[in-house]
Amino acid sequence: MLMHTGEMNCGQPTLTVQVVPDSGTGGLTGLSGQLSVDIRDGRHFSELAYELT
Repeated sequence: MLMHTGEMNCGQPTLTVQVVPDSGTGGLTGLSGQLSVDIRDGRHFSELAYELT
């Protein structure tokens, strides 16, 4: 499960998307990490930095 938090402060956006602790099941038990979103030329690119313990 991912948790998404966003804020707009004085026109500057902040976005945090993280794996909810202990939400992984089966082969994803122990998953943790954070998703980053890069917006370039109107296109969205996502990358998940994760650890599986």
